Amino acid sequence: MNYEAQLGPSHKHIVEEIFKSAFTEAKMFDTVDAARLEPGILAIFEPRIEQFSFASAKETGGVYTAVTIRYQIYIYAPNGESVETLTLTGYGSGPAPSIGNGEEELGIASFAAMRDAAAKFLTQFPTLDVAKPLLVSQALTPKVKPEPGSPEAASAVAEVTIEAVPINDSPVVATSPAPESVPANPPASPPASPASPPTSSPPPSQMATRLPAASI
Repeated sequence: MNYEAQLGPSHKHIVEEIFKSAFTEAKMFDTVDAARLEPGILAIFEPRIEQFSFASAKETGGVYTAVTIRYQIYIYAPNGESVETLTLTGYGSGPAPSIGNGEEELGIASFAAMRDAAAKFLTQFPTLDVAKPLLVSQALTPKVKPEPGSPEAASAVAEVTIEAVPINDSPVVATSPAPESVPANPPASPPASPASPPTSSPPPSQMATRLPAASI
């Protein structure tokens, strides 16, 4: 059975909501180059969906549908130079389909995985070293590039991971309508990749932020 996941619209919407909640001001741009031309910004964030995988009800023994979404968030200084790369994974589950091919249930699980990733970012990002300058309204500065072959160069390739124990939601018995932002078909859900055939991830969204919210 083939599935198609169109994740762009939902991805863009949830990214906007996350950054508007995390910062007192956030603006969306089409490219990093466009963002770095904006005066007064403190940082630029480029979220990307790296992987979308799922397990159908058939694969879970008819109990539930599960989705995993892996994000990478590239963080740049206001001039567009790299500062950090964050990795976070969202987990979600939905009911086993009572009829049909399970596309609606896959959408529900995808929406839950997006919410999980959003919650992790909002709660864990403020505790990371990369967030400290933003908490005092200071712009991020680019990483100093270490000498090739040095121990610093080897450690510099490591990514900062926002991670948590996978959420094992209680299986939902009855099928409920998919959330408004996630259509019956995985279209309005998050990203796409394997469990069945992988699909290409949508173009990245770019966001520049200034003045972090005091509540972070």
